Amino acid sequence: MTDTATDSTGRKPAGALFVVATPIGNLQDLSPRAATCLRDADLLLAEDTRHTRTLLEACGIARAASSIESLHEHNERERVPALVSRLQAGARIALVTDAGTPLLSDPGSLLVAAAARAGVEVVSLPGPCAAIAALSIAGLATDRFVFEGFLPAKATARRAALGILGTKRARSFSTRRHTGSRPRCRTWRRCSARSAKQSWPVKSRSGSSTFIAARWPRSRDSAHRTPT
Repeated sequence: MTDTATDSTGRKPAGALFVVATPIGNLQDLSPRAATCLRDADLLLAEDTRHTRTLLEACGIARAASSIESLHEHNERERVPALVSRLQAGARIALVTDAGTPLLSDPGSLLVAAAARAGVEVVSLPGPCAAIAALSIAGLATDRFVFEGFLPAKATARRAALGILGTKRARSFSTRRHTGSRPRCRTWRRCSARSAKQSWPVKSRSGSSTFIAARWPRSRDSAHRTPT
C-alpha cells in the first residue's frame, strides 16, 4: 500500500482514502483487513492521535509517530485542501475516529466529500458501528429506521427536537456519556423509558458516546409517553 513507484507509462498510482471502522469495546472486532490498512497506509488520520496510538499498540501495529496526524471537528475544514492534494498525488490515507465507523456522529464528512468531488477513490472498510449494534439487539422492527445523531444537550432544546419526531419507526440516537449511568435530563428519561420493568432502551457505547435505540410515538402529544 505504500508503493509510490510510477508505472510503465510514467504515471503515479492513484491515491485512495480508506474509511476504517475500529472497535467500540472489544479489540478482537478489528478486522484483519482493517489492521493491514492501519499498518500500511501512507498516512493515518485520527480523531485523537493518543487514543489511536493506544489502539495500534494494543493490536501490535507499528507506525512512525510522524505518520499519524489529527483530523477532528476543530481542524478538518482547514486541513481538507492539503489532504486532497496529497490524495491526488498518490497518497493512500486511512481515516479513523476514536471508536466505531467514521462520519457517524464523528468527523470525516468534509474530507470524504472533498475527496469524492476531486475524483479520488474512497474505500469503506466496514466494521463496528454503535448505532447499528444498538438497533440489532433492541428487539424493534428495523426494516425502516432513522438515525437522529446527537440530540441537544439542554432540556428545552432536547424537548423541542424530540417533539417534532412524528413517524412511528425505530430511531437511533447518540448522546454524550454522562458521569452517572444515565443522563440526568428528566425529559430524556421520560421519553426514553420503555416500560416499568425495562426503563431504559438498548444502549451501545462508542468512545465518549452512547447510542440508544427506541421506538418512537407517532404524535407530538404522545412524545413523552413510554415507547412500546
